[in-house]
Amino acid sequence: MSLHEQRREELVEMIEGAFVYFTMNLCASDIQDSTRYSMRRALKRPHQNEEEFNTDPFEEGENGDWDFEDNEQQQSSSGGDSDSSNHVDNELSRNPPELLGTTSKRLLTFRLRALAQIYELLVENRHATKRDLFYESKKIYEQQSNFDRALTAVCNFLMASRSELHVISCSKGFAIGSLKLLNAMDDNEIDFRSGTIALNESLINFDFADSDANAILILEKDSVFQHLLDEKFMEMFPKTILITGRGYPDICTRQFLYWLASQLPNIPMFILTDADPYGVEIFLTYKYGSDRSWIESGGITLPQLKWIGFLPSEANNLPVPENQLLKLTNSDKRRIEKLSTKVLSLGENSVFDELAIMLSNNCKLEIEALYTLGDKFLSSVYLKYKMENQ
Repeated sequence: MSLHEQRREELVEMIEGAFVYFTMNLCASDIQDSTRYSMRRALKRPHQNEEEFNTDPFEEGENGDWDFEDNEQQQSSSGGDSDSSNHVDNELSRNPPELLGTTSKRLLTFRLRALAQIYELLVENRHATKRDLFYESKKIYEQQSNFDRALTAVCNFLMASRSELHVISCSKGFAIGSLKLLNAMDDNEIDFRSGTIALNESLINFDFADSDANAILILEKDSVFQHLLDEKFMEMFPKTILITGRGYPDICTRQFLYWLASQLPNIPMFILTDADPYGVEIFLTYKYGSDRSWIESGGITLPQLKWIGFLPSEANNLPVPENQLLKLTNSDKRRIEKLSTKVLSLGENSVFDELAIMLSNNCKLEIEALYTLGDKFLSSVYLKYKMENQ
């Protein structure tokens, strides 16, 4: 049995144990004297019998509750309130379903339904997108964001990535360059030299076949990706693999890069972003993983990734027109302060210095500002120098 199959069977058993334990709690004759509704404990002992049930043998601790916590950043990004979420999680941990408030009951319903859907995928050994699962039970979830948060909770609960739970993404990432993949099952081949390829999760069925790449370049923006192709970047740098996550990277794009780095461990990996707080945040997400859910994304990191531009310190050294210098907003300044603390804790001292320069200059710049410096300046001058002098 492959490791993948072993993991699938392990997750199936964990979910079955959780449902058994939860059902036993519901069937308890004395709700007030029953054990707390801790499904995480069910994973510690999925086959606990009825006699053991009332003795509550499990240790209390910070993970003893139903630890289905939604990450604060994910809540805020989707319009949720972190204090409200914490209240709901506490209520789920401490009260039987009969005593829950309306909001907590809804949240409990979302999470149990998502857990059931994941169970079906694993048992039937099939895959589905987040969108598929949402529409399958749209009347329950009502909004995609409700399912997304429930899925994150399930990932955290099972300590499993989305890919392990057979949930696939419709990636927004693209790649082109010196890379060839092969599906050993049907001899189907994907040649990234032939044109732009969408980075969907079907690529996990392909094996590494061939590459003579000497560099991987990640671009924050799709518009810059297209601009470089128009400038014939791939003709100038035929041994480069060019990738864009089209903004804040999704898990699928990051998974592909993580896999690619494992196949080509000895070639450098660079990233080009805007010289603004969001550009720095995107760089950190690629390199260190997402704050939203480390477990959900499977701990995908790229420790070898280097931020080569656009650097705030270059604003004073390049003849960029003044109309390209954008003033920082109050929101930008708050984000810079938060990022400064984070990069120091990560030992990214050079990034800390760049953030300090950005704040001192009170301006940010987009990559497109480099277009004003001449035809093909970005490809033949800026990136050529950067990639050859790292």
